[in-house]
Amino acid sequence: MMIDPPPTDADVPDPPEMADVPQVEGDAESLADADDTVFIKLYLSSSDRKRIRHLSIDLEKSLQALGREAWNLLLEKHGLPELEHRTANVPSGGRTRKKQT
Repeated sequence: MMIDPPPTDADVPDPPEMADVPQVEGDAESLADADDTVFIKLYLSSSDRKRIRHLSIDLEKSLQALGREAWNLLLEKHGLPELEHRTANVPSGGRTRKKQT
């Protein structure tokens, strides 16, 4: 039985260009620092993503808030200052239910 080699950088698709990321109008304060804010994409297995989503629901926190908490714990572990506060300038992805008639 042959084992496949681990994926290389060439196997991982390039992240989308910023032009491909949906831009949403927001209040002036949250968009004022848009030039200083970057988008980070994280690849997870579907089972890991599902566990994190369930945690998000259980804790009533957005995935953005959970991510900030995780990054801040990592930075703290290494004696570095916390992340600067930023708000996402794109919707959370929550879907609204259509009214049933």
